[in-house]
Amino acid sequence: MRNVSVPPEATIRPATQNRDDDPWSLPNARRNIAVLVLDGFFFALGYNFLSPISILPVFIARLTPVDLFAGSFTAIDQIAIAIPQFIGAKWADRFAQRGQRKWLKAYANLSGRIPIAITIVTIAVLGDSHPSILVATLMVAFFLFRLAEGAGVPAYFDLIGLVIHPRLRPRYFSWQQAATAVGGIVSAFGARWVLGALQFPWNFVASFSVGLTLVVAVTGVFLQVREPPPVSDPRPTEPASALPAGPETSHRPAWHQSVVAIWRSDGGFRRLVLTRALIGIAGMAPAYYAVSAVRRLAASDMDAATFGLIALGSQLVGTLMWGEIVARSRRPWFLVGGTIIGALGALAATSATSITSVYPVFVAMGVGTSAQIMCDMSLPMQLAERAAASRGMYVASYNTVIIPFSIAAPVVGGAISAISGFDAVNGISIVAYCLAAVSGATVVRMLGPRSRPNVPETVDPKVLK
Repeated sequence: MRNVSVPPEATIRPATQNRDDDPWSLPNARRNIAVLVLDGFFFALGYNFLSPISILPVFIARLTPVDLFAGSFTAIDQIAIAIPQFIGAKWADRFAQRGQRKWLKAYANLSGRIPIAITIVTIAVLGDSHPSILVATLMVAFFLFRLAEGAGVPAYFDLIGLVIHPRLRPRYFSWQQAATAVGGIVSAFGARWVLGALQFPWNFVASFSVGLTLVVAVTGVFLQVREPPPVSDPRPTEPASALPAGPETSHRPAWHQSVVAIWRSDGGFRRLVLTRALIGIAGMAPAYYAVSAVRRLAASDMDAATFGLIALGSQLVGTLMWGEIVARSRRPWFLVGGTIIGALGALAATSATSITSVYPVFVAMGVGTSAQIMCDMSLPMQLAERAAASRGMYVASYNTVIIPFSIAAPVVGGAISAISGFDAVNGISIVAYCLAAVSGATVVRMLGPRSRPNVPETVDPKVLK
């Protein structure tokens, strides 16, 4: 079945049908969606043995009393993913010219696995005898791991924009994230067993080793995507006017010029960034939910895996829910609903008095995380296509602008928790979530089905080149 020469969809739809009326008309649409969904499943299967929201913070909390280190992994994740994206966008343009976007993503991913392997060896050799070395090694390795992932992000989203029709994307994102959540749930059960069966630190060595093996193997799944030749892209990443002739073709402005151009010309981009910045600020509370449970309620290593399991199960439900809501209403209601649920989770965290009372907090975290992921994966690309501009450059600009908030929130949260306790962190988070819900409502209205297909302003194409 995998060697059929004619794509199945070609036998279902007439060749003369307008491809804009048929979301399945793109070549290999069904195969590519299936492969990308499986890619999400298998990546999560491995990645959640290294979970930055539960397992890594608990491992660090066992080694040092400094909460800032244990709660910093969400900030490290955001920083590392965002830093290389403008370079990644330029690389994506070059690989796109050869129809090799998926190879750029694969090369970037594999290079990031090496630091994790070095960390596992370091833990196995040192045990827990040199905690400062282990803390530093793990944090640097995780940073490099996610840095490599970030270099491939523009190519990944450009590939998604190329092989998946806009009308299918809301459901695709929900399917992909649902598969990710299922993979995470399976791995959370596995991590819980591993962490409970072995003694510290060998339980974490085993968990990290399983995770590394799986995130290396998943690259083979991703490479099964069938990327069409460059000339077959029905929706170019840039308008025709973005290709100046003569000497100007060598002009490539600095990254900040691209950000400024998009910021000034696209009001929708500004509204989305404001909403996402507030969500980033609110993220200071979820970054410390697991740490708070360890400090205040004496949560065990197995409890950490359970927290991750609950969050991923809730993320699965939330992803399917948001995907269906968006597909039916054609409005990104997750910007409002997800932030309200996040606020309720922070409120529940302030009154948790036992391990079981922490479970609803991670339920809210999972549903809120699914909304944030839907936002990050779909809306920058949607705004780029409204403006007939580069998908990769919009994604890179978006991630670059929101990074200061993602960096600052856990750091500030750690400082506040040291001075005033975790309840103060939760209170600030609740306020930020509520403001994000109000701001998100304006974005929902702007991106509704009756909104204009293109923004009235135009982004200077030379800047987006």
